[in-house]
Amino acid sequence: MGYIAEACAKQGLTLQPIAPRGLYRPAIRHGDMLYLSGQVSRLGEETIAGPALASDLERGQLAARTAALRALSVLDAALGLGERVRVLKLTGYVMSEPDFTQHSAVIDGASRVLVAVLGEDAGAHARTAIGVASLPSSGMVELDLVCAIERD
Repeated sequence: MGYIAEACAKQGLTLQPIAPRGLYRPAIRHGDMLYLSGQVSRLGEETIAGPALASDLERGQLAARTAALRALSVLDAALGLGERVRVLKLTGYVMSEPDFTQHSAVIDGASRVLVAVLGEDAGAHARTAIGVASLPSSGMVELDLVCAIERD
């Protein structure tokens, strides 16, 4: 268990192993950079499906938290001994109707998890929140991250 899984466990959060459902890798490392493939709001075989609704922002934020935990699982698996991660950029995609405008509020759910688990210095990030018509498995949220790897 890596330091990310340990930090999650201290908060009562559990990471699940992530296996790609297509022809891609969950993360690609290039030097000290780590690029994560998109993680959808899925718990095991169950998907928190979209669209996001202005009347139920809590559900949208739950979907974003779920996708963030999947991303943290990928990070935990990708790091070697003595390595830590710094999240630089989060891009959040929210399946929504054309008149939905609270994409940023939904993605706040993911940002809060990253800061809570990794700490302010390593978890705070630049961010983009985008509304889309559909996502894989009808997921409500998909996230991808760009991270820097640091050594202890």
